[in-house]
Amino acid sequence: MSTNKKVRKRITNDLNKSIEDLLDNKKLRHFVRWYVDGANASEWDRVKQYLNNVTMNFALDNYLERNDVKSAIEFAVKEQKDINLIKVYQAMLKKALEGDVNSANWIVKFSDSSFFNNKRSAIDDLLQGLDVDEDE
Repeated sequence: MSTNKKVRKRITNDLNKSIEDLLDNKKLRHFVRWYVDGANASEWDRVKQYLNNVTMNFALDNYLERNDVKSAIEFAVKEQKDINLIKVYQAMLKKALEGDVNSANWIVKFSDSSFFNNKRSAIDDLLQGLDVDEDE
């Protein structure tokens, strides 16, 4: 398995575990992922097998009213936002490298965005945890 596939699998597993931790019924993770991924009706048959074969309308009417499901959906959307931004960045970078000026301009603007605000290095993070008394 390639490194990229391993990383994606680990990220997916971590996301699934985090979603499950927010839910009273861990099986609802399948509904949350289906909903966040676009709620495609053609994929419902795959999802409903985890949910006692309820109808899609039943699931939408009932599960979306649950606070735990709402929290899990909010969390999943926020987590996937960064992943989706990275996918867009990669697509734009490919176009920019092929000579597309608009994509290159987008890359430059995106590079200056808040997405890259964390300018701290790993050394900065390590030093922050140290309690160094200058008088010693």
